[in-house]
Amino acid sequence: MTSLRSRAPGAATLRRHVSGAGVVGVVSWAALVVFTLVSIGTPLLGIGSFLDTRMFASFAPWASATGDTNPLLVPFFGDTVDSAAPQVMLLVDTARAGSLAEWNPFVAGGSELGGLPNSGAYSPLSLPWWVLPPMMAAGYVKLLEIVALTAGMCLLLRRLGVHRAAWPLASLVFASSGFMIAWTNWPQTRVAAFIPLLFWAVDRVAVRPRAVDLLIIGPIVAAMLLGGFPAITGYALYAAGAWFLVRSITTHRRVRPVLAAAGVAVGGIVVGGLLAAWQMIPFAINALSVLDFDVREQNPMRHLAWSELASVLIPDINGGPEPVGIWVPEHRVEAFSYLGAATLVLMAAAILVRPRTRSRLSGRTYLVWALLISIALTYAGGILLAIVQELPIFSNNYIGRLRVMIGFFAAVLAAMGLSALLDPVPLRVEVRLARRSRAALAAAIVRVVVVAAVAVAAVILVIGAYRAVPVDRLDRLRPEVGAIAACAVLAVVLVALVWLTAARWSVVVAGIMLPLLVVSPALYVTSIWWPTSPSETFYPSTSTHDFLEEELGDDRFATVDQAMMPGSNTAYGLRSVDGHGFHTVAWKDLLTAVDPDIFKSATYSTMTSEGLPVSSRSPILDRLGVRYLVVPPAVAAIGAMTEPLPADGAVAVDSGAGIESAVYAGPIRGLSFDASGLASGDAGVDVRVDILDVDGAVLASTTTWVPQFTGPRNVAIAGDSIPAATRWTARLTLDGISGPVPVATSAGTLAIGVVRPVTGDGIRTAQAGDATVYERTTALERVRWASSSIVIADADDRVEALADGAVPADAVVLDTEEDVRPTDTASTASIEEDDSDDDSMRFSVDATGSGWLLVEDSLRRPGWTASVDGVRVDIVAADHAAGAVHVPAGSHTVELTYRTPGFSEGIAVSVVGAVGSLLAVGILALVRRRREPRQTSVS
Repeated sequence: MTSLRSRAPGAATLRRHVSGAGVVGVVSWAALVVFTLVSIGTPLLGIGSFLDTRMFASFAPWASATGDTNPLLVPFFGDTVDSAAPQVMLLVDTARAGSLAEWNPFVAGGSELGGLPNSGAYSPLSLPWWVLPPMMAAGYVKLLEIVALTAGMCLLLRRLGVHRAAWPLASLVFASSGFMIAWTNWPQTRVAAFIPLLFWAVDRVAVRPRAVDLLIIGPIVAAMLLGGFPAITGYALYAAGAWFLVRSITTHRRVRPVLAAAGVAVGGIVVGGLLAAWQMIPFAINALSVLDFDVREQNPMRHLAWSELASVLIPDINGGPEPVGIWVPEHRVEAFSYLGAATLVLMAAAILVRPRTRSRLSGRTYLVWALLISIALTYAGGILLAIVQELPIFSNNYIGRLRVMIGFFAAVLAAMGLSALLDPVPLRVEVRLARRSRAALAAAIVRVVVVAAVAVAAVILVIGAYRAVPVDRLDRLRPEVGAIAACAVLAVVLVALVWLTAARWSVVVAGIMLPLLVVSPALYVTSIWWPTSPSETFYPSTSTHDFLEEELGDDRFATVDQAMMPGSNTAYGLRSVDGHGFHTVAWKDLLTAVDPDIFKSATYSTMTSEGLPVSSRSPILDRLGVRYLVVPPAVAAIGAMTEPLPADGAVAVDSGAGIESAVYAGPIRGLSFDASGLASGDAGVDVRVDILDVDGAVLASTTTWVPQFTGPRNVAIAGDSIPAATRWTARLTLDGISGPVPVATSAGTLAIGVVRPVTGDGIRTAQAGDATVYERTTALERVRWASSSIVIADADDRVEALADGAVPADAVVLDTEEDVRPTDTASTASIEEDDSDDDSMRFSVDATGSGWLLVEDSLRRPGWTASVDGVRVDIVAADHAAGAVHVPAGSHTVELTYRTPGFSEGIAVSVVGAVGSLLAVGILALVRRRREPRQTSVS
């Protein structure tokens, strides 16, 4: 059997180069440490946030409230700010308060939370969220990720015989690879950080399986599963399984030991599944009963374009993360493929340059083939991808995420390249050996051809992608291309110098310079992709948030055009009807009936301003308890434009100088005016509109900040209550403009278009300024009494009836006749909510007759139970997506409770699995010890 001990490469030679190798190791470790500390930056000190919360200032109401003239840093990171972090914060806050929130009541009618791994909160690397202030947590999560992958790389590369000076380089390359950079602050990178540890554990089993390996593989797999993104775990297990087969077969060359090793490996994975069962069983139940996987179905045509591979070398060649750089359709986070020029040169060195002492545990051939296959699957698609997509994980996950394995394989190969350069077989020796052996000559030719082909392909890819860059971006991109080209040339020269001379001085120079050539561009990339946001931007409250917190109560609001950054309301404890999260199919049906364009993606909903005049009056919103609409301030007010915009001239308006309109009378919801020039200033522009009566008293006033504007501008006014006979003028003031701005006039007065309230539309302007908040006066209470029921069996007919307003306010719509219960159609009830929390709702109901307690939450999913006076009762499917409880006449206590399906069973399985694994390992170790022959001492 092959020994676990592998000799350090080139032991005799390294004695001659020990000081040089030591210097290289110091530089490599320094490069990794500098990369970690500098790229994460001041958030580690509690100064600023590693989350891109500055992007809030791109959305109402924060835009006007903060006055940030350059807010949008990395728009593609929105998920981390409006979904991922708020969920973890809610979970941690409730846990600190003494309970674990299994339900998030705030987004899209409510959704599962603490019983599922989706948030990644249970990953060991998420520990900072549980022990640190929220603003500091994300930075320390990233620090732990780099620590974890570094530990895994060191353990794995030690087994592969890679020189220790190259270990930190592999960690640096993997940590700075495109996937690990772009997906930062998502759960994906928390899962990926365990890939090196997984390969190390699998390699142990492949070479020499022992019972204790069950307790090594198991926790690693469990940590990956708890990370919240099973696709990455799946990709890693497929790749590690192939690694296991190659390593085990080449090591043992007999079936029995291979099968024995396979048994331990599979057993370790099973142990991992058992340890994570408390999350994975609920995840599986939820996936089968709530989620719609049809929208995630993959096909061979869904893959990254070859042009995206050019970002392996030139990070911004396909646009980078900035909004001005979007000239390709692919999402930047899904496509960014960076590795770096120096990394590619080191990978070539791993193929071309042989170390003097070849390790028996190198695995280089596997890594090269695995890398090529991963690239083909990710960027080429075709028949190979079609075959692979028949496998679980690949069938319903975008193949672009396989970039994580490309980064890992490249990192290990780059480390092998640096290790070979520390003790190389000189080129002249290689040539001499090739002359003596046809096999050696053929192998050398293959290596050279492969490296040359890859180099040519890389150049072609870069040239093709460069030609697609818009002309106005070339000036900015040229220096980057030049710097990367210089880096590549210098790396090639260093490798060639070492290979040609194999002298100590060349080894030391190359060993020092190559890590620096890796870390320098990596720091440039992270400076763009990992911006630090000021501390004051971390989930700040605005006047709109304060208003909703004061007035919303237990009802809901709806977002329009991404106002309130849908999903972020979880962090503020405000209920919304739409948002960013998993929606049930039934809830989607209702939202789509309100606004056909409400879904921007399968998990992201926000109403559109174009459909607002109709959708704002939807009876479905009434029934779902949508009390308020939050609209960006520049959107035209809801109502009737009764006077057109009359303009016959223009007046130049100075900063702070007001201009007034003609006299109007009666209520007003908004107005519009026209600036024919650019209104801008160093700190942005305050647009103020005052509605003044004939005595100059202010009847209504709106102030909105904008970075700049030109042309027509809408301003909402909370003037619904102005009496019809009250005469007024509108005064416009622009504060902060850098120079006079021409504004359209009519007969020398400010030319405006006036938006009037529409009688009976059920809309009232509650607040205007940072955002426009409309109160929907026709909204029903989210929790209410229904004294009668209507049965509509067909789902489409049911939604249509709810959308048409054909269902009386005191009725509930049921799916089947079997759900009907006897009710008193004249009954009424007082409902008081008592001592509720995120996972349960408790109501005191005093009813004059029997009827329904109707709760307009997204209850059409497993996990909810109900009781009346402590007696279990059914929650009947109601109003297509909600739930109702039948309550008899009299005073009763009604409780609705959510428990994640499979959560308790999963905990039991995990506990039994943990105890059973420990016992099994102990028993196996005891049996093995008894079977070992006893040593007899010789006196």
